[in-house]
Amino acid sequence: MKRKTTVLLLTGLLIAMPETRATQETSAFTLDGYLILPPVCTLNNNAQIEVPFGNVGVRKVDGVQYKKPIPYTLVCTGDTSKPWTVSLTFTGTVAPFATDNATLLANSPQNGNRLGIKLLRNGVALPLNTAITIDPASPPTLEAVPVKQPGSTLLADPFNATGTLRVTYQ
Repeated sequence: MKRKTTVLLLTGLLIAMPETRATQETSAFTLDGYLILPPVCTLNNNAQIEVPFGNVGVRKVDGVQYKKPIPYTLVCTGDTSKPWTVSLTFTGTVAPFATDNATLLANSPQNGNRLGIKLLRNGVALPLNTAITIDPASPPTLEAVPVKQPGSTLLADPFNATGTLRVTYQ
């Protein structure tokens, strides 16, 4: 008899337990915005940028003499007041002797890797392969100046250097 009572009591407890059910609430939502177009920027009217150094004295290459402006134009059309970040990047091969990554390796067969062209932005070294944020309404002044590997002697020889100036916005 005791057995039956226990079973009946347990059954009674299970039946007496309150029923639990998960409840769900829902709410509609709306997301909206306005897609805008970035400005269109053109560098140097899509023409190649030329910096002629002319004749450069091999004993006068000191990173100061023969400094030349890099003549370029930057024209951006569209709404530049929106939250666009505009940047310039000068890409090219860094000279192996450059300590600030701002010297483009020059091609001069007689001088090997001892000659480079240092790039400057507003008078300060412009690191290669690094984007710099700019104000397109007031683009920076860019300059180039021949430099040599410290302690080296240069030989008379033609030289050139190439790189790419790119404008991006996001």
